[in-house]
Amino acid sequence: MTSLAFAGAGRITMVHGLAVREVDGLTVTRVASRTPATAQERAGQVGATACRYEDLPGGADVVLVATPPSRHAADALQAIRGGAEVIVEKPLATTLAEADALVEASAAAGHALGYAENLAFAPIIVAAVARAAELGPLRHVEVRALQGRPDWGGFLQAEWGGGALFDLGVHPIAVALLLARADDPAAGRVVSVHAELTGADDIDVDEAARMSITFASGLVATVEASWASDQQLWDPRRPATPAWSGPS
Repeated sequence: MTSLAFAGAGRITMVHGLAVREVDGLTVTRVASRTPATAQERAGQVGATACRYEDLPGGADVVLVATPPSRHAADALQAIRGGAEVIVEKPLATTLAEADALVEASAAAGHALGYAENLAFAPIIVAAVARAAELGPLRHVEVRALQGRPDWGGFLQAEWGGGALFDLGVHPIAVALLLARADDPAAGRVVSVHAELTGADDIDVDEAARMSITFASGLVATVEASWASDQQLWDPRRPATPAWSGPS
Protein backbone atom coordinates (compact mmCIF):
# COMPACT_ATOMS: atom_id res chain seq x y z
CA MET A 1 0.00 0.00 0.00
CA THR A 2 1.57 3.26 -1.10
CA SER A 3 -1.23 5.78 -1.73
CA LEU A 4 -3.94 7.15 0.54
CA ALA A 5 -6.97 9.32 -0.26
CA PHE A 6 -8.91 11.41 2.25
CA ALA A 7 -12.69 11.46 2.04
CA GLY A 8 -13.17 14.54 4.18
CA ALA A 9 -10.78 17.32 5.13
CA GLY A 10 -11.67 18.11 8.73
CA ARG A 11 -9.44 18.44 11.79
CA ILE A 12 -8.69 14.73 12.13
CA THR A 13 -7.14 14.64 8.65
CA MET A 14 -4.48 17.02 9.94
CA VAL A 15 -3.43 14.26 12.34
CA HIS A 16 -3.51 11.60 9.64
CA GLY A 17 -1.56 13.87 7.31
CA LEU A 18 1.20 14.24 9.92
CA ALA A 19 1.19 10.47 10.50
CA VAL A 20 1.65 9.81 6.77
CA ARG A 21 4.90 11.78 6.88
CA GLU A 22 6.30 9.19 9.31
CA VAL A 23 5.57 6.20 7.05
CA ASP A 24 8.17 5.60 4.37
CA GLY A 25 6.72 5.23 0.90
CA LEU A 26 3.19 6.33 1.83
CA THR A 27 1.68 9.43 0.21
CA VAL A 28 -1.68 11.18 0.18
CA THR A 29 -2.80 11.51 -3.43
CA ARG A 30 -6.38 12.83 -3.22
CA VAL A 31 -8.46 14.92 -0.80
CA ALA A 32 -12.21 15.39 -1.12
CA SER A 33 -14.46 17.64 0.94
CA ARG A 34 -17.97 19.10 0.99
CA THR A 35 -16.27 22.47 0.48
CA PRO A 36 -13.86 22.79 -2.48
CA ALA A 37 -11.80 25.43 -0.67
CA THR A 38 -11.31 23.12 2.31
CA ALA A 39 -10.25 20.28 0.02
CA GLN A 40 -7.79 22.59 -1.73
CA GLU A 41 -6.31 23.76 1.57
CA ARG A 42 -5.75 20.27 2.99
CA ALA A 43 -4.53 18.92 -0.36
CA GLY A 44 -1.94 21.67 -0.51
CA GLN A 45 -0.71 20.81 2.97
CA VAL A 46 -0.22 17.11 2.20
CA GLY A 47 0.90 17.37 -1.41
CA ALA A 48 -2.28 15.88 -2.88
CA THR A 49 -4.86 16.78 -5.51
CA ALA A 50 -8.23 18.16 -4.43
CA CYS A 51 -11.25 16.35 -5.83
CA ARG A 52 -14.94 15.63 -5.34
CA TYR A 53 -16.33 12.77 -3.24
CA GLU A 54 -17.56 11.04 -6.39
CA ASP A 55 -14.00 11.00 -7.77
CA LEU A 56 -12.77 8.67 -5.04
CA PRO A 57 -10.94 6.35 -4.69
CA GLY A 58 -9.23 7.88 -7.72
CA GLY A 59 -6.68 5.09 -7.93
CA ALA A 60 -5.64 5.27 -4.27
CA ASP A 61 -4.81 2.03 -2.50
CA VAL A 62 -6.57 3.12 0.71
CA VAL A 63 -9.37 5.61 1.38
CA LEU A 64 -9.63 7.19 4.82
CA VAL A 65 -13.28 8.04 5.40
CA ALA A 66 -13.39 11.11 7.66
CA THR A 67 -16.64 12.66 6.48
CA PRO A 68 -19.58 13.46 8.81
CA PRO A 69 -20.87 10.20 10.38
CA SER A 70 -24.08 10.27 8.36
CA ARG A 71 -21.92 9.82 5.22
CA HIS A 72 -19.58 7.13 6.53
CA ALA A 73 -21.39 4.09 5.15
CA ALA A 74 -21.98 5.55 1.68
CA ASP A 75 -18.41 6.83 1.31
CA ALA A 76 -16.88 3.59 2.58
CA LEU A 77 -19.05 1.48 0.25
CA GLN A 78 -18.03 3.63 -2.72
CA ALA A 79 -14.36 3.13 -1.88
CA ILE A 80 -14.75 -0.61 -1.45
CA ARG A 81 -16.58 -0.92 -4.74
CA GLY A 82 -13.85 1.14 -6.35
CA GLY A 83 -11.25 -1.45 -5.34
CA ALA A 84 -9.67 0.33 -2.37
CA GLU A 85 -9.01 -0.76 1.18
CA VAL A 86 -10.92 1.42 3.63
CA ILE A 87 -10.27 2.99 7.04
CA VAL A 88 -13.32 4.59 8.65
CA GLU A 89 -13.15 7.26 11.33
CA LYS A 90 -15.45 6.90 14.31
CA PRO A 91 -18.25 6.01 14.43
CA LEU A 92 -18.13 3.20 11.86
CA ALA A 93 -21.73 3.89 10.84
CA THR A 94 -24.90 5.39 12.29
CA THR A 95 -27.08 2.26 12.17
CA LEU A 96 -26.54 -1.46 12.63
CA ALA A 97 -27.85 -2.08 9.13
CA GLU A 98 -25.19 0.24 7.68
CA ALA A 99 -22.46 -1.47 9.71
CA ASP A 100 -23.62 -4.90 8.51
CA ALA A 101 -23.64 -3.66 4.91
CA LEU A 102 -20.04 -2.44 5.25
CA VAL A 103 -18.83 -5.74 6.69
CA GLU A 104 -20.64 -7.73 4.01
CA ALA A 105 -19.32 -5.56 1.18
CA SER A 106 -15.78 -5.79 2.51
CA ALA A 107 -15.97 -9.58 2.76
CA ALA A 108 -17.46 -9.90 -0.71
CA ALA A 109 -14.77 -7.71 -2.27
CA GLY A 110 -11.94 -9.31 -0.33
CA HIS A 111 -10.83 -5.85 0.78
CA ALA A 112 -9.86 -4.81 4.28
CA LEU A 113 -12.21 -2.59 6.27
CA GLY A 114 -10.59 -0.91 9.26
CA TYR A 115 -11.92 1.27 12.05
CA ALA A 116 -9.71 4.21 13.00
CA GLU A 117 -9.67 4.10 16.81
CA ASN A 118 -6.70 6.35 17.47
CA LEU A 119 -6.92 5.90 21.24
CA ALA A 120 -5.99 2.23 20.79
CA PHE A 121 -2.46 3.35 19.89
CA ALA A 122 -1.98 5.70 22.84
CA PRO A 123 1.04 4.45 24.86
CA ILE A 124 -0.91 4.31 28.12
CA ILE A 125 -3.67 2.21 26.55
CA VAL A 126 -1.18 -0.11 24.88
CA ALA A 127 0.54 -0.59 28.26
CA ALA A 128 -2.77 -1.15 30.07
CA VAL A 129 -3.86 -3.84 27.63
CA ALA A 130 -0.44 -5.54 27.77
CA ARG A 131 -0.55 -5.63 31.58
CA ALA A 132 -4.20 -6.60 31.95
CA ALA A 133 -3.30 -10.25 32.50
CA GLU A 134 -1.03 -9.32 35.42
CA LEU A 135 -4.04 -8.05 37.36
CA GLY A 136 -5.64 -11.48 37.35
CA PRO A 137 -9.03 -12.25 35.78
CA LEU A 138 -10.92 -9.04 35.16
CA ARG A 139 -14.47 -9.05 36.48
CA HIS A 140 -15.33 -5.36 36.50
CA VAL A 141 -13.79 -2.42 34.71
CA GLU A 142 -14.88 1.18 34.23
CA VAL A 143 -13.89 3.36 31.29
CA ARG A 144 -14.90 7.01 31.21
CA ALA A 145 -14.73 9.86 28.73
CA LEU A 146 -16.11 13.03 30.32
CA GLN A 147 -15.75 16.52 28.90
CA GLY A 148 -17.67 19.61 27.82
CA ARG A 149 -19.63 19.93 24.61
CA PRO A 150 -17.68 20.18 21.35
CA ASP A 151 -17.59 23.73 20.05
CA TRP A 152 -17.03 22.90 16.37
CA GLY A 153 -18.74 20.78 13.73
CA GLY A 154 -22.35 19.62 13.78
CA PHE A 155 -22.06 17.20 16.69
CA LEU A 156 -25.08 18.62 18.53
CA GLN A 157 -27.45 18.19 15.56
CA ALA A 158 -29.22 14.91 14.83
CA GLU A 159 -28.35 14.99 11.11
CA TRP A 160 -24.64 14.82 11.97
CA GLY A 161 -25.07 11.18 12.93
CA GLY A 162 -25.39 10.79 16.70
CA GLY A 163 -24.72 12.32 20.10
CA ALA A 164 -22.33 11.79 23.00
CA LEU A 165 -22.54 7.99 22.89
CA PHE A 166 -21.84 7.71 19.15
CA ASP A 167 -19.20 10.39 18.95
CA LEU A 168 -17.44 10.31 22.31
CA GLY A 169 -18.55 6.96 23.72
CA VAL A 170 -16.92 4.95 20.95
CA HIS A 171 -13.52 5.67 22.53
CA PRO A 172 -14.18 4.17 26.00
CA ILE A 173 -16.12 1.33 24.38
CA ALA A 174 -13.07 0.52 22.24
CA VAL A 175 -10.83 0.49 25.33
CA ALA A 176 -13.26 -1.84 27.11
CA LEU A 177 -13.21 -4.19 24.11
CA LEU A 178 -9.40 -4.17 24.02
CA LEU A 179 -9.17 -4.98 27.73
CA ALA A 180 -11.77 -7.73 27.43
CA ARG A 181 -9.83 -9.39 24.60
CA ALA A 182 -6.35 -8.90 26.01
CA ASP A 183 -5.84 -12.60 26.78
CA ASP A 184 -8.41 -14.40 24.68
CA PRO A 185 -10.35 -12.86 21.77
CA ALA A 186 -13.18 -15.36 22.25
CA ALA A 187 -13.58 -14.31 25.88
CA GLY A 188 -14.07 -10.76 24.67
CA ARG A 189 -17.25 -11.57 22.76
CA VAL A 190 -20.07 -9.25 23.82
CA VAL A 191 -23.11 -11.12 25.13
CA SER A 192 -25.30 -8.27 26.37
CA VAL A 193 -25.50 -4.47 26.49
CA HIS A 194 -27.60 -2.18 28.68
CA ALA A 195 -27.62 1.56 28.18
CA GLU A 196 -29.18 4.75 29.47
CA LEU A 197 -28.98 7.96 27.44
CA THR A 198 -29.66 11.43 28.82
CA GLY A 199 -30.61 14.36 26.64
CA ALA A 200 -30.75 18.13 27.09
CA ASP A 201 -33.43 20.67 26.20
CA ASP A 202 -31.23 22.75 23.90
CA ILE A 203 -29.69 20.05 21.68
CA ASP A 204 -31.10 17.37 19.39
CA VAL A 205 -29.03 14.41 20.61
CA ASP A 206 -27.98 12.67 23.80
CA GLU A 207 -25.61 14.63 26.03
CA ALA A 208 -24.52 11.77 28.29
CA ALA A 209 -24.65 7.98 28.30
CA ARG A 210 -23.93 5.13 30.69
CA MET A 211 -23.56 1.55 29.49
CA SER A 212 -22.99 -1.87 30.98
CA ILE A 213 -21.35 -4.39 28.62
CA THR A 214 -21.16 -8.06 29.59
CA PHE A 215 -18.56 -10.26 27.89
CA ALA A 216 -18.35 -14.02 27.44
CA SER A 217 -15.61 -14.19 30.08
CA GLY A 218 -17.98 -12.79 32.70
CA LEU A 219 -16.30 -9.38 32.65
CA VAL A 220 -18.73 -6.50 33.05
CA ALA A 221 -17.52 -3.15 31.71
CA THR A 222 -19.19 0.10 32.70
CA VAL A 223 -18.75 2.82 30.10
CA GLU A 224 -19.56 6.48 30.63
CA ALA A 225 -19.51 9.21 28.02
CA SER A 226 -20.59 12.77 28.70
CA TRP A 227 -20.56 16.20 27.14
CA ALA A 228 -22.00 17.68 30.35
CA SER A 229 -18.84 17.63 32.46
CA ASP A 230 -17.01 20.73 33.72
CA GLN A 231 -13.74 18.78 33.60
CA GLN A 232 -12.01 16.59 31.03
CA LEU A 233 -11.47 13.07 32.28
CA TRP A 234 -10.56 10.05 30.18
CA ASP A 235 -9.57 6.96 32.16
CA PRO A 236 -9.97 3.20 32.56
CA ARG A 237 -9.98 1.68 36.04
CA ARG A 238 -10.98 -1.42 37.99
CA PRO A 239 -13.79 -0.32 40.33
CA ALA A 240 -14.04 -1.28 43.98
CA THR A 241 -17.79 -1.91 43.63
CA PRO A 242 -19.76 -4.07 41.18
CA ALA A 243 -20.55 -2.52 37.82
CA TRP A 244 -23.84 -0.77 37.18
CA SER A 245 -26.63 -2.58 35.35
CA GLY A 246 -29.16 -0.32 33.71
CA PRO A 247 -32.28 -0.74 31.58
CA SER A 248 -32.14 -2.55 28.26
